[in-house]
Amino acid sequence: MKKNLFYAVLLFSVSFASCKKDNNNENESQGTIQFGLSAQQQQTKQKCVSTDEAPASIVITIADSKGKVTIESKKIALINMNGSYISESLSLVIGNYNVTKFLVLNNSDSVIYATPLKGSNLAYLVNTPLPIAFNISKNNVTKMVPEVLSVESFKPEDFGYYSFSFDVVKTFDFLVTVMVYNFSIKNWELTTANIVIRSADSTIAYNDTLKAITNQIILRDNSTSYLVNVSKVGYQTYTAIFTPDELKLHFKSEDKGPLIISLNSVNSESVTDIDGNIYRTVVIGTQVWMAENLKTTKYIDGTDIPNVTDISEWSTLTSGAYCWYNNDLSNKKSYGALYNWYAVNSDILCPTGWHMPTNAQWMILTTYLGGESVAGGKLKEIGTAHWRSPNSGATNETKFTALPGGILHSEVSFINITKNTYWWSKDEALPEDAWSEVISFDKSALTIGTMYKNMGGSVRCLRN
Repeated sequence: MKKNLFYAVLLFSVSFASCKKDNNNENESQGTIQFGLSAQQQQTKQKCVSTDEAPASIVITIADSKGKVTIESKKIALINMNGSYISESLSLVIGNYNVTKFLVLNNSDSVIYATPLKGSNLAYLVNTPLPIAFNISKNNVTKMVPEVLSVESFKPEDFGYYSFSFDVVKTFDFLVTVMVYNFSIKNWELTTANIVIRSADSTIAYNDTLKAITNQIILRDNSTSYLVNVSKVGYQTYTAIFTPDELKLHFKSEDKGPLIISLNSVNSESVTDIDGNIYRTVVIGTQVWMAENLKTTKYIDGTDIPNVTDISEWSTLTSGAYCWYNNDLSNKKSYGALYNWYAVNSDILCPTGWHMPTNAQWMILTTYLGGESVAGGKLKEIGTAHWRSPNSGATNETKFTALPGGILHSEVSFINITKNTYWWSKDEALPEDAWSEVISFDKSALTIGTMYKNMGGSVRCLRN
């Protein structure tokens, strides 16, 4: 242990200043102290020491004779003078004091030497452990030589100093956005929502309001899974469980990007297909219908529906296919897709819980609306934004919002957009034909007809 012993020499140079007060109070004298540090003179020559080993400053705490701290953990820079060190001056009122803390720091502010406190594990190694008493008096320089020990391989508690430990909390970030469908603009939009995230033990890991932006969330990385719950008044609550690794992927664009949460209305006014397209729904009599034409490009089992753009190929098809009118994707938003009857007859075209209407179910709708002659007008969107003038009899009192999506005739090409709409029925009429429902711009009727199975018509699904 001898190599750990080092001597510190404190030089207290005292000067005085008097202040005469107006009420003739006694003069108050102060002394100026200066701290010094020198190595134990056991060698005639000082060896060069590294920056990590060389003293750079001291930290000292001084209390008066009554135990009141007058200088607390004061850091004082040291100046090297040929192997000895001196500090700046400090002022103290004349009296008795105790040094209660004495630490020596290097240039990195790491403690390299310390004086142990009385009663500590290392107190026996020094002649005078802390506290060390000294006196500031008139016309006198007080010298003190606290002994310090190298702190290498020791804990603060060994010197009698309090310490605290800490754990570095591991965290991770992920991004999340919440979206709802705006039926007015027929598109998704960002929205605010409440989010609660629970750890695997059900404790709340995060609870806040998400803004209508891409939100960055920081979670403590201490759970095997996280239950994410997102809620908004008027919408169905989103609930899902993620592992930490799954959430971490939703941070960088090169991974999955933000976690996008889509909320559906709670009042059953919408339905979502497998592609994520959302449709308004309407109740007409005892039936619930989609209020928009189907747009899906996949069957509900995830299988892609072939997008056949070669018109001549449609006449030879005996399996499902779809296209956009004029093979123009911009027609998707208003008019949906055109499907052949083989896709319609697959039984996996409409969203789960919905189905293709039969001819009999179309008849139920027609009868409820007052018969063929007036049913079409009650289903048509009013005005001429989509329908060609005169759009006869259009009231849209059912909110069904029928639009003139036209048809793909395999022998003629795309025809009748803005003029007619043609919806498939599930029922076969003849080996080559199936039933359909037709509304025209110049009539208020809903007409029952037939189409070749390899033609492209629109689809409205009916809830089971």
